[in-house]
Amino acid sequence: MKDALGRETRTDYDVEHHVTNTVDAAGHAMRIAYLANGLPQTVTGPRGEVTTYAYDAYGNPSSITRADGGTETRTWNARGDLLTRTDANTNTTAFTYNGRRQMTSERDPFGKAVSNVYNDAGLLVTTIDKRGHSTTRTWTPTYKEKSIRYPDGGSLTNFYDAADRLMAVRDPMGFVASNQFDQAGRVIRTVNARGFAVSNSYDQSDNLLTVRDPAGNVTSNQYDALNRVVKTIDVLGFSVSNQYNEVGWLTATVDQEGKRTEYEHDPLGRVIVQRRGAVEHRFEYDASGNRMAYVNPKNARMGFGYDKMNRLVAETNAISQVTRYVFDPVGNLRQKINANGQPINYSYNALNLPTNRQSAIENVSFWYDPNGNLTNMVDSLGTTRQSYDSMNRLAKVVDPFNQTVSNQYNLAGQRIKITYPDGKTEQFAYNPNGGLTNVIASSFGLSTTVYSYNSRDNLTGAALPGSLAASYAYDNVSRLSSWSVSKAGSNILSRSCTRNGLGFKETEDIQAGLEVLDGPSSQARAHNAADQITSMAQSVPSAQSVPTFDAAGNTTQVVLSVKGQTFSTINRFDPENRLLSVTRIRNSPQGQSVTTSVVQLEYDGQGLLLRITDNGAVSRLVRDRLDQLARPLMETDGVGNTVRWFVWANARLLAQIGTNSVIRIAHIDELGRVLGFTDSNGALVDEFAFSPYGRLIAHSGTTATPFTWLGSFGVWDAGHGLYLTRYRAYDANSMCWLSADPIGINGLLVRQSLPHLYVYGNASPLFYIDANGQWAGVDDAIALGAGAVIGLVGQGIADAFAGQLSDWEDYAGSAVGGAAMGETLLYAGPVAAGAVGGAAGNTTAQWLKMGTGKQDSFNYGQLAIETGLGAATGLIPGQRIAGVTAGRGSYNAVANQMITKIKNDQIENITTKTASKIVTAKFVQGAALESSMVGGVVHGIVGPTISEVGTALGPRNTTQARPHK
Repeated sequence: MKDALGRETRTDYDVEHHVTNTVDAAGHAMRIAYLANGLPQTVTGPRGEVTTYAYDAYGNPSSITRADGGTETRTWNARGDLLTRTDANTNTTAFTYNGRRQMTSERDPFGKAVSNVYNDAGLLVTTIDKRGHSTTRTWTPTYKEKSIRYPDGGSLTNFYDAADRLMAVRDPMGFVASNQFDQAGRVIRTVNARGFAVSNSYDQSDNLLTVRDPAGNVTSNQYDALNRVVKTIDVLGFSVSNQYNEVGWLTATVDQEGKRTEYEHDPLGRVIVQRRGAVEHRFEYDASGNRMAYVNPKNARMGFGYDKMNRLVAETNAISQVTRYVFDPVGNLRQKINANGQPINYSYNALNLPTNRQSAIENVSFWYDPNGNLTNMVDSLGTTRQSYDSMNRLAKVVDPFNQTVSNQYNLAGQRIKITYPDGKTEQFAYNPNGGLTNVIASSFGLSTTVYSYNSRDNLTGAALPGSLAASYAYDNVSRLSSWSVSKAGSNILSRSCTRNGLGFKETEDIQAGLEVLDGPSSQARAHNAADQITSMAQSVPSAQSVPTFDAAGNTTQVVLSVKGQTFSTINRFDPENRLLSVTRIRNSPQGQSVTTSVVQLEYDGQGLLLRITDNGAVSRLVRDRLDQLARPLMETDGVGNTVRWFVWANARLLAQIGTNSVIRIAHIDELGRVLGFTDSNGALVDEFAFSPYGRLIAHSGTTATPFTWLGSFGVWDAGHGLYLTRYRAYDANSMCWLSADPIGINGLLVRQSLPHLYVYGNASPLFYIDANGQWAGVDDAIALGAGAVIGLVGQGIADAFAGQLSDWEDYAGSAVGGAAMGETLLYAGPVAAGAVGGAAGNTTAQWLKMGTGKQDSFNYGQLAIETGLGAATGLIPGQRIAGVTAGRGSYNAVANQMITKIKNDQIENITTKTASKIVTAKFVQGAALESSMVGGVVHGIVGPTISEVGTALGPRNTTQARPHK
């Protein structure tokens, strides 16, 4: 078969009409050999990897021997129901069924079971998890899910019209979101729980033409004759346009500022060149589609190696330094060997949950409850104990220093109270859309903080302690344009800015506050092929810096020469590339060396910085482990006496309180920088000014605080321009991270980020935020939290559709997905926002599950699908889309067919393309959601579905009682 580009795909058959060979357009072949009874015996992939199948007397697969030699075995009853599944590590899961062949239980290798109960119509009415908590469902006469009652007593209710279309959803708090449909069944209006509406219009081909937001602003789309989006025009008149080739591959985009990006593809449609002007990024793939190499615009090449199961086993940077990975037969990461040759070893239990991580300097052990929640962790600092409520939400944490933090939630899953170790509390209230409206922290001596929002859920005002008023204004695409803090009508801090079509700041006017600007200076840098700085010359003051890196890419030493003196900073890292210590030495021209400071950093088993020793003075940090950034709640001394409390609200620092009851209210800009503190009376007592990359330019006042630049996100200011984030340490002097991004080049490429492992904020520090030390897009979303709660609502509705309860990490991922989408809408169009929402939600949930031990390694297949589906569904949820939810051969039709096969155990595996169709269709079909909820629902629906249908996409950990054949 030849397509419009002349690319040929060939399929060969035997005399029994079995497919024996397929050859793709690049000449890669997959061969299938059959037994005499016509069942597949071997499948040989394009790289020669062989999978072998054996069957029982009834033709059910009894064993699968994979390309890496691992063998899975299965047993079946006479009816063809799967009874046991034994993985390649010999861990067995058992299943039971009722007379209708519906699964009634799934029992894990430890004997803990998830149970299902059905009504007389065969509909699932009760699911009992491994901790004994029940979720119940009711159904309409037409078999639509009517309600879900959760273990904590909360209920979600669905309402349908006469055509069985989902017209409204009432959440557990009693708030209702609704859809309105036209005669063609397309969603033309969605009304959120606050009563604000988004309206849609369509053309005759069911393409979405316009979206009108609650403020009346219209975004429009234009399509070509094949119904592909060729232009999206935002409410400010800026447009993004797309160009395609004959087979529908994207060949070029033109952004809001008229900048053109071009794409070249290989015969299989994979991007091999991405070009903007004269700048090219090149990509190479193996026969299985794995990215084998990336070549940057400087012609530096980075390579990736894979095993026979297509798992990344080697990553080689541009200067030939290699990181290696070793997996066990079921795909758990058993060992990582960094480029320094330092191994990190991992052990797992029968549920593939990590039980131990060991390196030359650490030995961490993990324990779990029956639902897979991390309950105990023992590391070098001591034991951390965690407990959970009936919804598997984190209820209490006792850290290694015996400091206890507890959380309480409402029926919507929002935290309504946090109790600090000394009994002080902070309470929260929310509006129907999940926006934080009230913060009560009277035990800290603070008056109630009240937040207000506009119809688009943008934060517009805050009544702050000290009788202060904060106000925020936005342009028509919800990008912050001005903000101020006033006392009795007079501004004490005020700024406004203008932005270009991409959202980048063009001007910023400081109307009230510290106006100190950085003096003129220049830096000349030299880099090696791995983007590591080899030398840096500065003009004002005249100085020369020479960094040194180890093989793992960590900055181990910086030698600074200035005014006849030499200063050395020596950094020590652990095998996981975490900064352990910083030693600063001054060398005089006479050859005398004086150690000026020594800072030591200690982490728990989840990588959280808990103890800092600065020249002998010990600080302990009590962390909020429910927070994505684990912001500190308290700082204590070495014996547990409180030094400072920190109060957080709306994803930002609200206040710092000293032991002498001195209150400091923090005032933050949109980049998370603390620009000022006021006292309890509302008087401005401190102001700060920073360079774009974080160097402190000026500070007026005497308040000592660890939270300055990016302080709103819990980034710890360790002095000398050193900032400590969740995953990495950042140096404001060199404007670079001290170590490579832990996600790695391959991860950055998946996320379509700037492929530079050391750069801060994608080299745009006034636009992107790297609050977490990882890819700026994810960090930005996590840090700002815009739309996060809406994302949580999306996850809840997604769970309603999927008929399951998600882990708290999935809810966190949905919060971040919603945050990412909402925040990226400030920067770009809805397609890009959807992509970032999908990516951020998936990334966050996966990293959290890795941190809590529910997942062993990052699943890039899952991420890629969620990213793509986020982009595909970014325009509007709940719509009728030709080819997706409507029409023969549509995504929805494919979804229904394949899901039926899955439920009937008639299929072994599903391709990524088919999985994409399934989850896309089930996402866009009839969701009563506002567009800001997309990020949460993409993660909420896509994530669980991928783990259920795509065994090729990564390891599966689920408490849903559903078999695999």
